[in-house]
Amino acid sequence: MLHYQFKSGMLLHKYFNMCISIKMPCQRYFLFMKNTKNIRMINTSCFNNSSKDASSSANFSKNYLYELPQYAPLLNNSIDSLNYLDTIAEHLKRRKSKTELSNIRKFWTQLSSCHETEKESVRAALLQELLRLPNTSCPHAQQLSEPKVMREFGEKRVIANPLVLEQLSHHGVDMKDTGNFTGMRSYYLRGSMARLEHKLIRYAVKELLKSGFRLMSVPDLVTEDILLSCGVPIEGERTMVYTLDNASTGGGDEKVCLSGTAEIAIGGWLRGRHFSLDQLPLKLCAVSRCYRAEADANKHEHGIYRVHNFTKVEMFGVTAAETGQESNELYEELVSVQERLLQGLGLHGKVILMPPEELGNPAYSKTDVEVWLPGRGHYAELTSASNCTNYQSARLGITYTDRAGRKKLVHTVNGTAVAVPRCIIALCETHQEEGGRRALQLPKILGISSLKPDLKHSGHQHDSQANNQYTDGQQSLHASETGPEQPQHHPSLDKVMVYKEQCIRKSIRDRAYLCHIDD
Repeated sequence: MLHYQFKSGMLLHKYFNMCISIKMPCQRYFLFMKNTKNIRMINTSCFNNSSKDASSSANFSKNYLYELPQYAPLLNNSIDSLNYLDTIAEHLKRRKSKTELSNIRKFWTQLSSCHETEKESVRAALLQELLRLPNTSCPHAQQLSEPKVMREFGEKRVIANPLVLEQLSHHGVDMKDTGNFTGMRSYYLRGSMARLEHKLIRYAVKELLKSGFRLMSVPDLVTEDILLSCGVPIEGERTMVYTLDNASTGGGDEKVCLSGTAEIAIGGWLRGRHFSLDQLPLKLCAVSRCYRAEADANKHEHGIYRVHNFTKVEMFGVTAAETGQESNELYEELVSVQERLLQGLGLHGKVILMPPEELGNPAYSKTDVEVWLPGRGHYAELTSASNCTNYQSARLGITYTDRAGRKKLVHTVNGTAVAVPRCIIALCETHQEEGGRRALQLPKILGISSLKPDLKHSGHQHDSQANNQYTDGQQSLHASETGPEQPQHHPSLDKVMVYKEQCIRKSIRDRAYLCHIDD
């Protein structure tokens, strides 16, 4: 039996007694929780005049998908429908979609030949199949056959004999034997690594608030219809979604799942909302735990790079569609925010435009930011951003009133600000010193002060030479282990001995040292 504590952002949930059974590919876990109740804090002052439609998501789809030009030829049974099916087939091939076109062809044929009294039910069945189709692709992406590097940022650091995070963290990242009690691809952060996680979250949120984002706290549990409306697949062998048993959530008709990103919960909160033009664009952000049943065996994705649950800061945007460029402009702003955040951390990376084959169902366009990891010797994705245009809003029923007084669908965009585990890997591997015990030079912007070990109260006896080694701070440690002090490799970095446990390990026995990691 497992005892889990779920977090939403920086808030702990209240707990009530319940048993939750989680379904995932090839495994089944039972989680016992005490007094679990989701808490979410929402600053509704930014929605002073927004209204909420109480209709169901099915009605949203029925009302708004008829208006989308990519579906209109089929739903309206126009003369161009047959040729349009061929266009859809080519689009599905480029997007590597698993959607079965045969069902769409079947219902479209029935629609053209059925009695008038049956048309509505056949059109509804056709509509459900159309919901499975991916978004259209932007012209720039359609021209690509492979990812295209748009630009690079930061200085690529070359280190002689670099170490990977697992060698640098001094037991601050613990994945040993976690499969016995939390499942595979789980981890603990301890001591300085746990502190670094909180510093990264605060850094990202502070920068986002400066950029005009509004902070939300969102639930970790969402219903299946919200996931589907946001374009997340919940069925099949490759699904990344953990689904809870109905009995554990009150036995209702709607299944409840663990959210893989705050984007889903924010989308659910926006469902059915109507905005005035002056309320847009709307920029939201949230800190949440993310749960993903991923099972990639890529040898480059070892350690905490790809795990089943982690903390992430997410950005979400809502725009009007007056010119058709508003969402693209906000999407580019999200990418620039990602680039600025990573540059502020002294990292080197590439901004990459992805081809149609790499786009998820909701994405009209998608950009990845890959960062250089010196210890691993390759680039790896740290963040991504997507422009979903009206794909999600049509399924969630999110609208606004345009200048002519008409109700129209908004556009939505989303992007990762900081995925904590991957960012920790990049920070530690990039800012390790060469030689010796590899102290870190971390960015000043994180606000991490120099940490000196308090060996006097450790309960162990040390010779005077060991005690004197740390009385003058880190400077003497660098001089004794790495020779002359090395210059900082970036002006925004501070020479910080972040690992107090690193110093303690030098003076006390390994077993006793492990007891001091969390101090």
